[in-house]
Amino acid sequence: MLELTLKGPIEDRIDGSSLTPQRLTSMALADLMSLPLRPSTSRTVRLDELFWLQWPSGPSDMMVIRGDCRRIDGLGAGMNGGTLVIEGDAGERRGVNLAGGTLVVAGSVGEEVCMGMRGGTV
Repeated sequence: MLELTLKGPIEDRIDGSSLTPQRLTSMALADLMSLPLRPSTSRTVRLDELFWLQWPSGPSDMMVIRGDCRRIDGLGAGMNGGTLVIEGDAGERRGVNLAGGTLVVAGSVGEEVCMGMRGGTV
């Protein structure tokens, strides 16, 4: 299980659509830490600039994101497997085009939740 804990508040909106369990849990740690995330207005940031990363024991296809992620859009978008748990508020377009897997949000969500969902569980 991969755990990402937000380090602090985020100023710009971030495209979080690349943060899916099937993609991130299969990456090497160095590649994961340097994964580029695209803010709406400023320079590209690395995943490890925004999040603390941990690899405790647990299911290998599960990912937990902790913190106030209201400014991170697209979490779980296009997922086709695994489990993504968001412990906190989430931004817009969570689970857009969800095809499989499980998406859990323990907090508030923005607009366009699971629009175009074809499978999976929310």
